[in-house]
Amino acid sequence: MTRLALALPLALIACNSSSGSSSTGTGGSAGGSTGTGGSGGGAGACPNAPSLTAAAPACNTVTNGAAAVPFTAGTGTPPTAMGGPIDDGVYYATQASGYGSATPAGRRLTIVILGGGTQMLWAGDVLDATGTTTSLSFRANATASVSGTQISMTTTCSSASTSPLPPALDYTAPAGQLILSLTSNGATSVTTYTRQGCP
Repeated sequence: MTRLALALPLALIACNSSSGSSSTGTGGSAGGSTGTGGSGGGAGACPNAPSLTAAAPACNTVTNGAAAVPFTAGTGTPPTAMGGPIDDGVYYATQASGYGSATPAGRRLTIVILGGGTQMLWAGDVLDATGTTTSLSFRANATASVSGTQISMTTTCSSASTSPLPPALDYTAPAGQLILSLTSNGATSVTTYTRQGCP
């Protein structure tokens, strides 16, 4: 599977809200990096978060509590990334969709965001379109920075020989969610992650 095919299921932005805990969760709302590229450092950034990093190839000890999510083909124009403050916390993938010729792939993924939106720990599975068969299980850690409506990521550890994380994702951060998208060659993949609280 190519890096793009793996990144697409990791990244996706859906307009629809999925059920899940609100952004207040345990530890309240956090002021991660802002949508204008500034560093948030807000008041709710998961105090006393445990150390979840580990040596390669494990990379992290994040528990993947997300349910399997099947792929949904989107219609019309993909949603426009809007940016916004990113709350620290644990996020489960709750919706996956694609536009154009996006690779149909489901996911069962968890992201932990820490350090005011500057650290992202990924754990989980890329699935087939029906969300029943695992194509890839992986763990990865990345440093992150925000500029406008884009999150740039530098992989610092990956359990896969080639990191499935793309170097950048477009994003929207409505209350209690993080919506990530990746567009390449006319295909846009979108994943909605719903915040569960602090780790």
